[in-house]
Amino acid sequence: MEYVQHQVLRKGCNGQNDVTVILCSSELSKEEREQIVKENKQKEIAFLFPSDTADFRAIFYMHKKEQDLCFLGLTATLQTLLQQYPSYKDYSKITIETNVGPFEMDLVTKEFSLKDYQLYGKIKTAVNSEQTPYWTNDVPHLNEYPKECFLLDVPEPSLVLSEPNTEHYFLKSTLVRREDIDENFANLFSIFDQLKYRLQVKWHTHQIEAIFVTLYIQNLATGSMLRLDSLSLEA
Repeated sequence: MEYVQHQVLRKGCNGQNDVTVILCSSELSKEEREQIVKENKQKEIAFLFPSDTADFRAIFYMHKKEQDLCFLGLTATLQTLLQQYPSYKDYSKITIETNVGPFEMDLVTKEFSLKDYQLYGKIKTAVNSEQTPYWTNDVPHLNEYPKECFLLDVPEPSLVLSEPNTEHYFLKSTLVRREDIDENFANLFSIFDQLKYRLQVKWHTHQIEAIFVTLYIQNLATGSMLRLDSLSLEA
């Protein structure tokens, strides 16, 4: 097994998350995984395994509990894969085997643009000086919330369930606790019947010292879309 450490930031969040990605050459039992998680101090852990049905298999843990999906873990996982297997830069699709089934995404990868380098520099400066939020939202007032919380834009569940064929879904900006972020992310699967995912990954230098990740989640029935942004740094 190989352990890789990352720091992951979400746009607009007042803080960062340390994520451990564990590369496994063979399967581990649930008991073995839980023992590793118990001994590891990190709150977010992602196990990566070979897969016969996808590019790889991922099992995520957050706060010592197994999660079906984890956006922060996914971000750190992508940086690890690009570092370990540069051929992923040429992929147009990527499929992850998860507990809730295959998670297939269109994939676009490219190097940092000048704007990306400038943004990365600002974020690094903010992180080093502990000036939060490190990475601000476009709407200033959405940056003012407690460090232990995240801002997540999700469809209003009552509207989606009561009017499944409505032309528009309204996004509701919701403050969620750090430990609840993956529950909200996973709930997207129960809200939408028909989803399409597009993943954009931009990398910093050929050593992949950092990546910007943007995940677009589109409802094919309505055309409505969610967008999640994150940055993964080498710890």
